[in-house]
Formats: sequence, C-alpha cells, structure tokens
Amino acid sequence: MKKRALIVGIFICSAGISGQDEIFTTGFEPSFTVGGDVSGLTNLGETIEISLNGVAQSVVNQDGPFTSTDSVEAGQAYLVSIDNSNCTVTNESGIMPLNNVTDVNINCPPAFVTVYDVKQGFATGDVALQNMLVTACGDSGYYVQTIDADPDFNGAYYSAVYVFDNTVDCNLLQVGDRVDLNPATVNVFFDEIQLQNATYAIQSTGNQLPNPVITLPAALNTLGVNPLNAVLVEVQNVTVTNPDLGSGEFEVAGELVIDDRFYTPVPSVTLNENMDYIRGPLAYSLNTNKIEPRSANDLGRQVQLVINEVDYDQPGADAAEFIEIYNAGVADANLADIALILVNGGNSQFYASESLASAGVLPAGGYLVLVDDTFDTNTLPANTPFIVLSTPVQNGGPDGMALVNTATEEVFDVLSYEGSISSANLGFSNPVNLVEGTATTAVDVGDGSLSRIPNGVDSDDADTDWEFTTQLTPGTSNISDIVPPVAAALVINEVDYDQPGVDTTEFVEIYNPTQNSVDLSQYAIVLINGNDSTEYDRVTLSGTLGSNEFAVVGASGLAVPQGVIYIENAFASGIQNGGPDGVALIDNINNTLVDSLSYEGAINAAIITGFVAPVDLVEGTATTAIDTGDGSIVRLPDGTDSGDDDIDFTFSTVVTPGSTNNLP
Repeated sequence: MKKRALIVGIFICSAGISGQDEIFTTGFEPSFTVGGDVSGLTNLGETIEISLNGVAQSVVNQDGPFTSTDSVEAGQAYLVSIDNSNCTVTNESGIMPLNNVTDVNINCPPAFVTVYDVKQGFATGDVALQNMLVTACGDSGYYVQTIDADPDFNGAYYSAVYVFDNTVDCNLLQVGDRVDLNPATVNVFFDEIQLQNATYAIQSTGNQLPNPVITLPAALNTLGVNPLNAVLVEVQNVTVTNPDLGSGEFEVAGELVIDDRFYTPVPSVTLNENMDYIRGPLAYSLNTNKIEPRSANDLGRQVQLVINEVDYDQPGADAAEFIEIYNAGVADANLADIALILVNGGNSQFYASESLASAGVLPAGGYLVLVDDTFDTNTLPANTPFIVLSTPVQNGGPDGMALVNTATEEVFDVLSYEGSISSANLGFSNPVNLVEGTATTAVDVGDGSLSRIPNGVDSDDADTDWEFTTQLTPGTSNISDIVPPVAAALVINEVDYDQPGVDTTEFVEIYNPTQNSVDLSQYAIVLINGNDSTEYDRVTLSGTLGSNEFAVVGASGLAVPQGVIYIENAFASGIQNGGPDGVALIDNINNTLVDSLSYEGAINAAIITGFVAPVDLVEGTATTAIDTGDGSIVRLPDGTDSGDDDIDFTFSTVVTPGSTNNLP
C-alpha cells in the first residue's frame, strides 16, 4: 500500500537499537533484512519512523539508503510502514526471498507552494505547484500563471513563472492546459527565477486565458527583473522605433524590446509602423525586460484597407464597372465584418452595402475587385478574388462610398466623387464624412478610372491621392498617365548576384539614359528578401551621374573602367540568390520607387522602410532570366525599359560592370 507524502529537508539517524533480531521466524530458514532508498525527505524537513512488520526500526530525516535492524526469515511475509503521511512507500510488502530485500523505496514529494513563494524567493530547491494555467509554450519551455479566478491568486505581481524544458512537446502540453508541477526545481537564471526539471500532470484542457495586464512601455522597462515577469502583459498604441535590434528583436516606444522566442513577425516590422497592441508573457534576458508575442494575434498590426481604383462610368451604357480594394498594410486583413457601402449624394443615404466576407482574408499587398454582372472576370490577374456587386455604381455626382467594419463602425477609407458628401448616413450611430482633406477634382469621364497614385497611398487628402487614369488596372498596381520627369529616369541596368563558388564579385549597375546629369545623393539601392518581401540591405548613392553614364555598387576589386562612379564594399551580407529576391532603386527623399528588378520569381508586395505601402517589384511580366553563376542579368540595349521585365532583361555571360552591356 502507498501512503501520501510531502517535501522538505533531512538527515538520517537511528532510534536506539541494540542489535538485530529475527521476526517472523520458524528457525528452519535463514533470515534477511529489508531496505531501500529515501528521497525527497531532505527538502521536506521532517522525520520518518520506519517499521518492519509493526516493529520500529529507525528514524530518518534525510535522503539516503536505509536497512532494517531486524530480519525476516525467508518464506515469511514482510511489511514496511512509515508514520509520515506526506511520504509514500513502494514495494513495501512481499514474501522474503533467500536474500536481502533492497528495493523498498520511500519518496517524499514536495509540498505544494504558491507561485508567489517561488518568484519572491521564499521557496527554493524542489517545489510543487498546483493547478497552474499554461499561457505559452515553445521549443525551450513554457509559461504558467495563477489567474484572478484561482483561490490562491494574490495580484498580478509574481503570479507567473517560466519553466525551462527543451524537451517539451507543445502538441501534448498546450496553451489553456491546467497542470500540476510536481516536482520542479527552482533555478535563478541570470537574475530571473525560473523552474527546471519539472514533471507536469495535466489536470484539464481548453481553459480560458486571463486578460493581459495592460500597462505602459516605461512601466515594463525597469532596471532588473520586473514584478510582472512571466505574466501576460499588453502595451497599446505603440510605434516601432527600431525594427531590427538583431537576433530577431525589435523596439517600440524607444525603450521596450519585443522578442521572437515564440513568434517572428511576417512580414518583418518596419520603422515607424504603428501597432494597436503588443501582448505576451514578459521575459527577462540580457539585463532587459522583453515582451514575447506568441503568434501573429499578439501583434496588433494595423489593417490598412483602401479603396484603390474606381471605374463608375463608361462611354455609352455603363458596363464592366468595378471597384478595387487594396490591402496597403503589412498585416493580412480578415474581411469577416468588412463591407463597402455605396452612398447617393442626392440625399446622402446609402443605397447598397456590399459584404466582403465571402473573400475571406485579404493578404498584405493583395487586391479584391468588386465587379458588376457584365464584367469579364477572366481579364483579372490569376487568382484575384472578386465579388459581384448587387447594384450598379451611381455616377450622377456627387456620389460616394465607404469601406467599413459593420460590427464596430470603424471606417477604413472613404471616397466622395464629383462633389462632396460630408454627412453620409451609413446606418451607423453617427453620420460619416466621405471627404478626406479636400474632395478630389478627378472625374471618371468614361474611358478610364479614378486611381490612387502612387498605388495604395493614402495621405488623407483626396485631391492629392486620386487621379484620373486612362489605363484600367483592376487587380494590379495603378499606373499614372502623368509621365515622370525624364531627368530622373535612372534604371537598374545590370545585376550580377551569383558567381561560381564563393560569391565575391557581386554588383548592381545603375545607368542614366537621359540627357541630363542626375544628383545621386537622393537615391539608394535597396535589396529585398523574397522569403518575407522585406528589406535586408540598403546603400545610399553619391556623386553626379552624367547622361549615358554608369554607376556601380558592389564588392571591392571589380574591373570597373576609370572614371566610373564605384561604391565598393557596399553590401554587408552580399546579394541574395535564393530566389525570389529583388533589387529596388528608390528616391529616398520622397520614398518612391524609381526602378526595380525581381529575379528568380515575382515579388509583388515589397516592404521598403519608409514607404507607406508595399510596392510591386515586377514591371509587366517577371523576367525569366537567371544568373547561373557565370554571367549577369542585363538590359539590352543599355537603359531599355519597355515596362515589361521579361522583355527588357536577359542573361549574358559577358559581365560588364560600368560599361556597355552586350552578348557574347
């Protein structure tokens, strides 16, 4: 039989015993002793009297081996018992064999303590915690917390602890499980009190997590371990002040570090990105308190849905009308409660509410097109989601529309065209102004559309953001009819991103095909990682590039003609060649894209630091040219830009940094 036991500290002693006696003897068989090991008693701090067949043998108060002072004849029954209900005995009874019994073990598990005792240093060594709630789980361990509904809850401070366990299976132990930890060893790891060597027993599953403690970045950025260490916390309305601290970390509010133990943001965060909230357990490492988001749901990355293009009028009978929605943000947008509400300017009343829920989730950089029932959806780019409008789009002017969350009445974007609608009835608690800043003066005259130029940009001034364009682009990036100044028409002319063996001579060549010299100081080369469409390196250019001249940015030691602008040792980690990857030439004063190349695949929503929206690195069709290691991708002839990358770029085995491109 087993008897329960508790845990504390010890040391073995004997109750006065004069010698070994035989008990349960017939005199015909030899007699033997009974013994084993005591464990956990040292931590328990109590004593145990051990009896054999009801006869006291010894009193012990620490871990170690024990042996009975009396013996039992072979073939007779033996029973070991103890007087401490906090401990258990295993293999305590049997028939005595023809040898000493050595496997009777006494175990004294720890007494249950509170997490407050552990985190404030009152409980040390081996401990036991009861009914703790798992709040996070990852490859190296998990967090457990006592919450306000628990009987031993005593406030948020010191109410949680991290359990280090690099063998934990988070498919077996899951967030929401209630567990007993028995035993677990208290360990101080670089000032943070943790548990290790823990054995858990799941008591229940699927329990609701507590609301995080809402606080301020400054309150968490304390010297030393914060009292909220390991507790679920949340900061709200914060801005990214450093998107890359190294090791997958970033900083918000100029002082609070966000760690990637459980989750790495995809796409990567950008400088000045605003987040509605960041939540997760609070960790402490490298002398810094850090929030550890557990998934994308712990980052309140703002949804930036915009009305991007509207074709509400055609020559003659109105047919093939469409409205394009674009996700200009870095977070995927769940469209479950999102609707586009159409408004009649004659009475400022809505005449249609088009739910977008059927489109599911619109990814960052993605398009959704609402079309009338005459629109040929086969003309949309492959896999572009669309919804058929329930009614034609009015064009009497003024008219308008609003992109909204019908559940929360949040307004994402508005447009009032051919006049101003400043008090629209959307069926909400209050009227909504459909004019951002100044109403747009752009008008769809029938053979084009209203488009945001640049694509997806929302400056909160409609007259700045909207243009009439003659090129209809449903499901793709908008194209302005306004030709940019020829003086700034620099192009990416040649790229060598791969060499045989070690990549040591990579470069990007810029060419000025215009008749004017160009000051390069406002331009930069940006390298884009196709895995997450984010910027991984940037080089600001310098010097003045004359008409029909070249500039080379890349590794040192290239054979560049004398007099050519050459920026050496430019790319810290080289130019990636895993594919797809990309190169962007940008105006870093106005944060606009000047030219781009996406190679070994298409990058259609590149995240460039400082840009208000993702940008498409593909012009027309992505090039099929590939740098196989013994050449480069080139424009032929130099500076040719038809607007289709698959036409303009080709692979050449003749590498020409700083000089005219050619084929062998």
